[in-house]
Amino acid sequence: MLINRKNLQHRVSQWKEKLNTNLARRDTQWQPALLGLLVGIISGSVIITFRFLTTTSQIRFLPQAKAENYEQLDWPLILILPTLSGLLIGLFFTYFKPDKKVVGVIHVMERLAYFQGHLGWVGFFKRFIGATLAIVGGHSVGREGPSIHLGAASGS
Repeated sequence: MLINRKNLQHRVSQWKEKLNTNLARRDTQWQPALLGLLVGIISGSVIITFRFLTTTSQIRFLPQAKAENYEQLDWPLILILPTLSGLLIGLFFTYFKPDKKVVGVIHVMERLAYFQGHLGWVGFFKRFIGATLAIVGGHSVGREGPSIHLGAASGS
């Protein structure tokens, strides 16, 4: 028996509605704890994967196999690496247009306040790739903002 897409969406919607109703009851205790544990494991795994990918990429091509050791690069590479990664980021976001102009922690807070915390998967993958390219390319961005967004999106 094949389940068509509309039927599957309906079943998932019913399951989510039943879960929300059960979670709203006063005597519910183990369901939120289990849901929180599951979301924590998924979010933590995504953030660890992101950190691992950026750090191992930096260790592979930076001098002395040290992450964030950009100051030891030869001066032409200090100019070329951020320029090349900026070009890749520009091409990536030209082809895959960003969905919103607001990014980072502010975007996560806005989605929590006005959209019931829903963060889409498309934005998740765009930010994962864009942040990885920026960090590995030596741009002056931190890992914390993308980690917050990626963790919130994977929990969403």
